[in-house]
Amino acid sequence: MSQKTITRLLTEREAALLLAMSPKTLEAWRREGWANRPPCYRVGGAIRYSLEDLRKWLEANRLPRRIA
Repeated sequence: MSQKTITRLLTEREAALLLAMSPKTLEAWRREGWANRPPCYRVGGAIRYSLEDLRKWLEANRLPRRIA
């Protein structure tokens, strides 16, 4: 049997704090179907964000370094 890594699931409020944004922004992105929003899960009716997914999303949205 292969071992799977279990990632921590964050509430919308915890995810917003981590991303330094309003929970209402995350909610609006999800509700409006914004294409580049962080991935989320519905668990028992509650929205949850994977800590690992948020890290990957942040890295994918990093701006390139400017070379002076």
